[in-house]
Amino acid sequence: MKISHDDQTKLSAVFSRRYYSTARIDRFAGNHTVTDEALIIAFLNGDTQAFNTLVTRWQKPIYNFVLRYASDPDNADDLTQQTFIRAYQGLKKLEKPARFSSWLYRIALNAARDAGRANQRHSMVSTSDEAVSNELRVPSYSHPDQLAHRRDLRD
Repeated sequence: MKISHDDQTKLSAVFSRRYYSTARIDRFAGNHTVTDEALIIAFLNGDTQAFNTLVTRWQKPIYNFVLRYASDPDNADDLTQQTFIRAYQGLKKLEKPARFSSWLYRIALNAARDAGRANQRHSMVSTSDEAVSNELRVPSYSHPDQLAHRRDLRD
C-alpha cells in the first residue's frame, strides 16, 4: 500500500515528536489533517498515539450512531467502547485502510445488534424462569401440620 508524499511528510513530522497531543495532531499543518489511512498505517507500524487520535476523531460520531440502538446513554457508552476495542483488535485485518469509517460503523452496528440479541435472550430467559417458578411454587400451607390444621378448620 502506498501513502502519498504529503502524508509521509506529515507522519514523519508529527509522529517523530511524541509530545504532540491528539488535538494538535488533528490540527497539524493548518487546515490539513492527517488522514485516517495515514493514522492506521502509523498504528500498524507501532505508534499507539495514532490509534488514540482515531478514537478521539470517531468517538462522538460512533456514540451518536449506537445511541439510536441503545436503550440509554450508558449502554451507548458501553457499545462505543466495545466498538473501539473490536477495532483495535481487528485493525491488522483491515484490508483497505481508506475505508476505515465504513468498517468502524459496521463494527458499531454489529456490536449494537449483538447487545440487542443478548438483551432479548436475557428477557426471554427471565420471563420463562419466572413462569416456571410460578408453576413450581409450593403453597405456603402445604406443610403437613398446616394441611391438618386447615382440614380441621373445614370440618
